Amino acid sequence: MRALGHLYDDVFQQLAQRENSSSLYLALMQVRQASLFHEWNQLAEAEASAQHARELVQRLKLPISTMLFISSWVQVRVAWALGNIDQAKQLLTQAAFDLATFPHPSAPELAHAGKRSAEIFSVRFALLQGQLEQAEHWEARRRLRFDDRLPSPLSRYDYLDYVTLARILLARGRLQRKPVALTEVLMLLDQLRTISVRRNLAGWFREIQILTALVMLAQGQTRQALFTLGPVLAQAEPEGYVRLFADEGEGMAHLLAQITPFTSASPDYIQLLQAALVPMPQAPAALSLPTSRQSLPDPLSPREQEVLQLVALGLSNQEIADRLVISLHTVKLHVKHLLAKLAVINRTQAVARARELHLL
Repeated sequence: MRALGHLYDDVFQQLAQRENSSSLYLALMQVRQASLFHEWNQLAEAEASAQHARELVQRLKLPISTMLFISSWVQVRVAWALGNIDQAKQLLTQAAFDLATFPHPSAPELAHAGKRSAEIFSVRFALLQGQLEQAEHWEARRRLRFDDRLPSPLSRYDYLDYVTLARILLARGRLQRKPVALTEVLMLLDQLRTISVRRNLAGWFREIQILTALVMLAQGQTRQALFTLGPVLAQAEPEGYVRLFADEGEGMAHLLAQITPFTSASPDYIQLLQAALVPMPQAPAALSLPTSRQSLPDPLSPREQEVLQLVALGLSNQEIADRLVISLHTVKLHVKHLLAKLAVINRTQAVARARELHLL
């Protein structure tokens, strides 16, 4: 990705020196650069590039409706990363309208590809909001199953379909507490992993491993999840991936809080990812997990519960040690474990998260 970023810079410099630059080529580069900026969490730059691409497509009436939609999708994800959920919803609605009304190219396969992209993006956004029912409607309409014999060769759009199905199964397993869905998603991910390795598709492989780690976490196999995620982090750091991890929300926060012994990625990189995490919305009432200690993948011990109560009172580590008649070192360990189990990065967030779970 670093090399790609330098390439885009060089391309824009070359285009700026030409009087008759291709507007289509320029718009394409703007869309691709916007996606790159978003992944690096350079959100202002991503928004500017995406908006520039949209303006070029609309002003020059370029016959690439999918380009218009992809630039809109970048804007949706930027709004989401900034916590502007209502704005993200409005942008996605507008993007779907643009795709439906914008003149399509003569090739019907491109129009069909654009429609598939729009549906997948809408499903992904619904899952980000914890709206499983909407995603399941898409699943039923597409008639996809975890044990399907995958098309050969697997196209990019086929991959997007099945990795989206994997996300639906993961959400079903977590939100509806259906262990069978978690078993199914691992079987599907195994198939996708085999294909990604055989074809040397590193981008697919990274996403598959991240989803595998999140499934393992949902199954209570936290250690295995950390072993799976650790190498992915180490490989992603030199390229600057941020949103790939940060957009996964609470499950990723829980893993990042414990990942240090399981990866060679630097502490600075892990902190960068933690700072970029977006808290996931609460699931709908009918699907929400029980608000009790047992809703945590790794429940608090009685001593950790005691320490949590004292943290909530604002006591320092030394004051907690004095109150419980234990060493300062032991208190620090308990606090560290608390932060990891609650998937937060500081004491203030721990107290807030504990109250959400009715632990206080």
